[in-house]
Amino acid sequence: MKKILTILICFSFNFIIGQGIEIIKINKYQCAIFSKQYKLPNSELPVEKRFTPNVEEIKLFENQLYSEFKEFNKNNPNQIKSKSRLYLRT
Repeated sequence: MKKILTILICFSFNFIIGQGIEIIKINKYQCAIFSKQYKLPNSELPVEKRFTPNVEEIKLFENQLYSEFKEFNKNNPNQIKSKSRLYLRT
């Protein structure tokens, strides 16, 4: 049983490393970037329709989201800040 488990662990490790997954850390977040050659065994999507961003594109996307959240919080008229709590007007 131990031999089978060892073989399965080695196989899965080689499968993951062989596909070229890059793990990155940005601030407090951790994510993975899959290469364009990465193959999902149960996926029916064609490779042309998949989006595989690089590190710069992920950072740009996070900055855009952060600025949109900041703008939304600034322009939301239904919220009043009072004593570090948020109350909704009714």
